[in-house]
Amino acid sequence: MGCISFLVKNLVFVVNFIFAVAGLALLILGCVFKFAYVNKLSTDTIPSALNVVSILVIIVGSLVFVTSFLGCCGAIRNSVCMLRLYAAILLAFFIIQLTIGIYAFVKIKDSDFKNDVKEALDKSFQKYDSKNNQYKDAIDILQQSMECCGLYDASTWERLGIPSSCCADNSKPCFKSSKDFFTKGCFDELFSFLDVAFRVLGHVIIAIGAAELLGAIFGCYLSGNIARRIRERY
Repeated sequence: MGCISFLVKNLVFVVNFIFAVAGLALLILGCVFKFAYVNKLSTDTIPSALNVVSILVIIVGSLVFVTSFLGCCGAIRNSVCMLRLYAAILLAFFIIQLTIGIYAFVKIKDSDFKNDVKEALDKSFQKYDSKNNQYKDAIDILQQSMECCGLYDASTWERLGIPSSCCADNSKPCFKSSKDFFTKGCFDELFSFLDVAFRVLGHVIIAIGAAELLGAIFGCYLSGNIARRIRERY
């Protein structure tokens, strides 16, 4: 085996091991976002687009992990079939992940998305005192996790009274004069969180996709080199 082929083989193995870990991390990130945020706020508080994104991240993370494992095995076993399959899958993933990354960037800048978040939150705040405790639980979780109070400020609660979730210590009554009272509105805090989350998600997916494109090129080179050496033997 030539020096370049040896280096490429080891590079493919090392890079794919790293991406197997990255794919697992992406899978965990998607699960945390879906089950810790989307599912807990499963009322109209969370737009359906966020649920779709979290599911896509879980799927992509799973596929990246499996494909990277395939690349590692192909490099170790010098399998032309596995390496070519690996390269083909990586090219397909590159296109899919690039699309998801662009979607994340575009969606967060979409004024309709911002309006959807505002309308969903407003509807949930209005139903806080309804017989459906799901809305109350969702808003309480939102206010505690985002450290916010009301849609834009505490004036949201003029009719109902300020809930205990508007204070850091939610085990006792909460007032505007309380030292641990949350002064920021939930809409701004939630949208800021989503803005950061979508930007990070977009950068991570695009970066992984670009590296996968490079991995596909190396996979094609390595499989071609192995196939040529097999032909030369016979």
